[in-house]
Amino acid sequence: MEVSPALKTDTVNILHPTFTAVRERNHFFNGHRVDFSQDGKLIASASDNFMVKVFQPNGKLILSLPGHSKSITEVVFSPDSQLIASTSFDKTVRIWRRYGTLQQILKGREDLVWSASFSPDSQLIASASSDRTVKIWSAGGVLLQTLTGHTRPVTSVRFSPDGNLLVSTSQDRTVKLWKRSGKTEFRVKKTLLGPGVEVWGCNFSPDGEMIASASHDWTVKLWNTDGKLLQTIADSTAGWGSVAWSADSKSIAGGSTDGNVRVWRRDGTLLQIFQGNRADVWSVSFRGDRTTLASAGKGASVKLWTLEPAKVESVELDKLVAVGCGWLEDYLRYNPGVESDRHLCETK
Repeated sequence: MEVSPALKTDTVNILHPTFTAVRERNHFFNGHRVDFSQDGKLIASASDNFMVKVFQPNGKLILSLPGHSKSITEVVFSPDSQLIASTSFDKTVRIWRRYGTLQQILKGREDLVWSASFSPDSQLIASASSDRTVKIWSAGGVLLQTLTGHTRPVTSVRFSPDGNLLVSTSQDRTVKLWKRSGKTEFRVKKTLLGPGVEVWGCNFSPDGEMIASASHDWTVKLWNTDGKLLQTIADSTAGWGSVAWSADSKSIAGGSTDGNVRVWRRDGTLLQIFQGNRADVWSVSFRGDRTTLASAGKGASVKLWTLEPAKVESVELDKLVAVGCGWLEDYLRYNPGVESDRHLCETK
């Protein structure tokens, strides 16, 4: 069916803002923590029934991994996408192979474990605990070092992209940088003064140049690897508990207690706000191709957000217009007295 250019133009003008505004790509009710694999093919989540679940981005459930006896606090993929680490209130870290085999259970904690991180070569695992320490383990499950210095629970830990630094955050209101001094040993490089409140999340930029930390004073702070504060991103509406970088290191996402996810440029410019979460957002993760952002939180649902406006393809528009004209023709057939807009679907 041929339609007039005017109708196509009117349709595009009406639909384009709608397509642009719709950003929620998918959601599935299973997870308060989330992480994309580096290859972008899988999503790991922590569910409320003490299980790790692994999905495809289309929402198809691939694996359910039982074993933890209490709530799971974080799930992270290794850089090579072959391993998954889960941390828990049960004081353990479990290491799973990509397709479900349990590889290791890291024990020996005196309190719950909040966070874990793999080294770039996936040969080391760092974990952060309420026992105020960071522990370094080998991939084979051997405890190599216990890092002390925080005075309250350690809430998150991350390896730098080159593996020579660690960053940890704590309820003691500090961010600590640890420098590798041997093959597996780390020493404190610098203690960064926190913002005066508990610090709950941290992450290195993929280019290794910056560190982002998220705290409950409604700020995300950006530091260089020498510990210099470069930028404070402030939002007076909610506290922050998680932060993630895009693969090109140009964007930062933060999950908030107001139920929203915000994305900024690294200079602090706000790019997008994703609304629709009904409770605190505890976890955010970018897909490697930078097209999708995952969020999860208190509402126990994983949401996927598109980072680019939807595009209205011309071929699809032609189909949509054809359907619309079919409806209009039926309407006019049974309402012969209607004259307005009768011409819209007339061919020239």
